[in-house]
Amino acid sequence: MDEKTLETTNALAVDYFKNYSEHTFMEKFRTKFIELISGKKILDVGCGIGRDMREFNKKGFRTFGIDVSSEMLKIARQENPKGFLYNMDMSNMTFTDGEFDGVWCCSSLYHVHKREVPAIFKKFYDFLKKDGLLFLTVKKGEGEGYMPRDLFYGREKFYALYSPEELIDLLNAAGFAFVSCEIEIKDQIWINVFARKE
Repeated sequence: MDEKTLETTNALAVDYFKNYSEHTFMEKFRTKFIELISGKKILDVGCGIGRDMREFNKKGFRTFGIDVSSEMLKIARQENPKGFLYNMDMSNMTFTDGEFDGVWCCSSLYHVHKREVPAIFKKFYDFLKKDGLLFLTVKKGEGEGYMPRDLFYGREKFYALYSPEELIDLLNAAGFAFVSCEIEIKDQIWINVFARKE
């Protein structure tokens, strides 16, 4: 994540918690993830305020969360007082190969430049056990760049937008087998993909 996006993310951490901590829009995907995963150890990449991590932990999973935003992590630690949380950029993750049963990457990959994604997907693949499960959600569209939103109060964040085909091709190139893809139209158009390490 670049410095401008990180500054915006840190500045809006409390607002994000107020708006999204109890939001249930990812519940059906968390449920599907739980149904598909074999094992109990999950890496939440870009865990933000720790909402999804909290919900997985409630279900008996052992969840490790990383985020580059120190302000988001402060909240995540309050939400997950017994959790394993690290201030780490997904471009520089350091875990053991074959350590996790699942990788959950919700609404965070799109803040990374596309040129970095093949290396990140390779790390996801390496960190997963055989038959390990990956979930990704990103925004649908074309290109990448800084984008303002009303809720950013005049600030901007970097976004990389994807087509389903583009995302699946990147996953296949990293060795993943495609499981399913669901397009959701909400405030924006979202791509939700499940893939597996064979």
